[in-house]
Amino acid sequence: MAEQNTSGKGSSVRLWVRGLLLVSLGLNVAIAGIALGAFYSYGAPASGKRPPRGDEIAGTYTRALDSEDRRAIARQLRRQQRDVMPTRAEFRAQFLDVIALLRSENFDPDQLAALFAAQRAFGMKRAELGHDLLLERLSNMTAEERAGFADRLEKNLSRKKSGKDGEHPRPGPGGRPPKPDSRP
Repeated sequence: MAEQNTSGKGSSVRLWVRGLLLVSLGLNVAIAGIALGAFYSYGAPASGKRPPRGDEIAGTYTRALDSEDRRAIARQLRRQQRDVMPTRAEFRAQFLDVIALLRSENFDPDQLAALFAAQRAFGMKRAELGHDLLLERLSNMTAEERAGFADRLEKNLSRKKSGKDGEHPRPGPGGRPPKPDSRP
C-alpha cells in the first residue's frame, strides 16, 4: 500500500503552485484578450486603421527634411520656444500639481480640466511653432528642393503603408538612422 504524506507539507506546496499557475493563466488570457481586442478594433499593424501617434505626424515631415534643414529648424524651435513656452521645471510642476490633485480628498475635476488645458495649450503652441518653421523653410526652398522633399515624404508614407520596418528602420535620436546591429 502506498504511504500518504501526513505532514501536510506536500499538499500546501501543491496548492501554492496551483494558485501560481491559475494566476499565470489568468494574466495570459488577459493579455491575449487585449491583443485580440486591439487587432479586432484596429486590424493588423499595417492595415492603416490604427490612429496615428503625434510623433508619427510630425516625424513624417521631419524625416523628409535633409539633415541641414532639420538642424536649422531644431535650432530655431529651441530659440523661439524659450520665449513662449514653459520651462521644463514649470512643465514638471504642472504634472506635480496633477498628481497632488489626484491624491487630494477634495478632488476638483474643473481644476484638473484647467491643468489639462494648460498642457494641451503647450503642445498646440509647440506644434504650431514647428509647422510655422517648416512652412517658412519650405517657402524658401527652390522648386527642385521642394520636389526632393516631396519625394522623401512620399517614400516615408509608402514605408509606413508597407509596414516593413525591418527594411526601412526608423530614425534614431536627432533623425539619424539607427546604428546597425553588430551582433551575428
